Amino acid sequence: MRLFRLALIVAAVLTLTGCGASEKASSGAAEIVPANAPAFVAVDSNADSSQWQQIEELLKKFPDGGQLFSMLRSSFEGDTKLDWERDVKPALGDEIDLVWLDLNAKGENVVAVTKPKDKEKFLAAVKKANASDESGNELVVGEHEDWVLFSDSQAKIDRFKQQVPTDDNLADDETYKDAVAELPDDSLVAAFARGRALLEVIEDTALLPTGSLFQLQAGQRPEFIAAALAAQDEGMRFVTASRTEDQSADQVEPFESKLLADVPGDAVAFLSFHGGDVLDKQLQQLQGEAMAKGALEEFERMFGLKIDAITGLFKNEVALYARAGTPFPEVTLLLEAPNEQEALATVDNLLSKLTKAAPARPCQEQEQAGVTVKCVGFSGFSIRYAAFDGKVVVTTGAQSIEEIRSGGPRLADDDAFKDARDAAGMPDETAGFVWLDFEDGLPLVFGLAEASGDSDEIPQEIRRNLEPLRSLVAWADSEGRTSSAELFLAID
Repeated sequence: MRLFRLALIVAAVLTLTGCGASEKASSGAAEIVPANAPAFVAVDSNADSSQWQQIEELLKKFPDGGQLFSMLRSSFEGDTKLDWERDVKPALGDEIDLVWLDLNAKGENVVAVTKPKDKEKFLAAVKKANASDESGNELVVGEHEDWVLFSDSQAKIDRFKQQVPTDDNLADDETYKDAVAELPDDSLVAAFARGRALLEVIEDTALLPTGSLFQLQAGQRPEFIAAALAAQDEGMRFVTASRTEDQSADQVEPFESKLLADVPGDAVAFLSFHGGDVLDKQLQQLQGEAMAKGALEEFERMFGLKIDAITGLFKNEVALYARAGTPFPEVTLLLEAPNEQEALATVDNLLSKLTKAAPARPCQEQEQAGVTVKCVGFSGFSIRYAAFDGKVVVTTGAQSIEEIRSGGPRLADDDAFKDARDAAGMPDETAGFVWLDFEDGLPLVFGLAEASGDSDEIPQEIRRNLEPLRSLVAWADSEGRTSSAELFLAID
């Protein structure tokens, strides 16, 4: 978008006022927006809101949080020639909304709508900012009742005013209400888009090649997509939600991780997902495309393995975790395998082919905790793998398989891990999740950088401002036609 001034004002609201919200994004300009609007973004600009207080408290935890505010404010005032306290803050209302008239012209057909606290001050601020603008992209301002409209052309404002509904509006639209119901009650910014409008843009601009592989099937076409960013007591939350027009036939059902019980308690990162039948469906689509089919057949010829044997490794639960190691962190892949020997044979064949194609060599098999462990050695590290207890383990750790079978402390019982899950509000059953421990993981990253001689590339100001980060938890969920994903960044 070329709406520099519009983006600048909205960014200023986000960064300088704390963008609070005491109500959901269904309030505000949605009442004067047509019910069929393709996209709508609500930015709450109430400087006295609870969200702003949350942002202020979170920033206090960062050594340079106050300096960030000062820098952003100085930059804003220098670019616009506006005084924040005198010209802008007294004029702002509770919300600034972006309304897309359509999604043509690269998404530039947008009008911003707000109900200022002081209309005269707001109009004066825009006029003053325009007077200092040397880019030629001055804001054009219009009015509708108590609302102020601004965009980069009068034509867009006139078009918006012609579309102001007399009865059906976006706030009362069932699809829109269902979308914002999936988002947090309080948020800094909330966005909504109609799936059909997005698909039309994709089709009209030929962003995807033609062919069945790129055609969305029943259960894949989105009805809406929504997202929100919110500040909370212990960190920042980002939420996305979407609903398809039809029920997906191959949707991954929420599950509780079984492989988590095998992960050592000193892991600093963990990922779990369930492949399900999705991989088979995608493979069938690929095999239906002439070009893709040829590439798959060449791969199978080179490695002497069927593609479906490889994808079959990921059909059940797949988990990946990392923990401290010397000189590199240990990384371990866990594959749930009902037929563990068949899965092990596939892994063995795949690694054997890699041994021939890469500077690697087989290394001596060994026994760990009653399990035969095979090995492939590369420059500086080795990959060990084995099958037992209905799973296949592939790891760079010399003793990882023994530690998995040892019955020692487990990540599922670790206080830091449980606290991170509780703070994020993650349910026991998900469609997959990831957890990162910044408290123990960042020193590991810094230590690795120091060992490689690149410690100077991480400035001290970055190091100290990363210290308040405690953990990150992200997960996916699904129910019926609706899928969602949440990310929570915990700040200590």
